[in-house]
Amino acid sequence: MAMEILQHPVLFATNAIHRCDLDTFSVDELLMILETENPFLMEMDRLESLINGTSTSGQASHLRGYLVGIFDTRKMFSALRPDLSH
Repeated sequence: MAMEILQHPVLFATNAIHRCDLDTFSVDELLMILETENPFLMEMDRLESLINGTSTSGQASHLRGYLVGIFDTRKMFSALRPDLSH
């Protein structure tokens, strides 16, 4: 399943990268965003908006779980070392 997601073709739609109307992201949109933005370095608000805009069913749910794990890890790191977090 993970290999299918990684090999899924990415459609380059620049308007999908920074949408304001976050209904839900498709797998293609999420993969495009993750190609251009590092979830370990993006602002926490941006990461949270990606999580909130990601479906909890289908293939997108696996990417949502990945993003939630990164979000939780970054929050924990910020709590332990606030001087190093951004």
